Amino acid sequence: MRTLRIHRCQAVRGYPQPPPVRIEVEDTIANEHPPSLHDDEARDIVLALRGALPGGTFDRVALHMMKAQCGLLIVSHQQIEAASSFQARVWRWVLEVFGADVGSNYRERALRFFEEALELAQAAGLEAKQAHGLVDYVFGRPKGEASQEVGGVMVTLASLCAALGLDLEESAQTELSRIWQPDIIDKVRRRQAEKRAQGFAEGGDHG
Repeated sequence: MRTLRIHRCQAVRGYPQPPPVRIEVEDTIANEHPPSLHDDEARDIVLALRGALPGGTFDRVALHMMKAQCGLLIVSHQQIEAASSFQARVWRWVLEVFGADVGSNYRERALRFFEEALELAQAAGLEAKQAHGLVDYVFGRPKGEASQEVGGVMVTLASLCAALGLDLEESAQTELSRIWQPDIIDKVRRRQAEKRAQGFAEGGDHG
């Protein structure tokens, strides 16, 4: 969100009392994703209003109007951010790191999901022999429907987290914040190139 800060200036000859104020906008958006269009609009609007009078100062009437407009803008921005789903925020990260072609390649996304699922299973104590046997078991059965399988993934993941004493949502939010760090993004891109060279990653074709 954007925080509106109001500073009282020293009295200036020609301005009504009380002394005029200076409006500042403090950026307090978490670094888990780049500023959105609404962030840019907030900055542009406030800067335009700030420059409406000499020295960026405002009398009481102008201040009242400013606070009303910025209040509405801040509330609107907060509502937009709150309504932004975890999936949408992850998708912004995918587009930033990999681009639209690789990001929308569903087989590539399935490979990365499978890799992470295996790593979680390994962390929970599953042995390689069990994993290999389960792969043969699953691929020996008819292919399922994606929407239903997503539901199954979420149910079993939630139950695994409960058994491990982990908070699913907290773990997800923590990881999303971590992978937005510039050094982690660079590392992810390097590893993606290595996986592609080894045949464990796909390019941008959807097929």
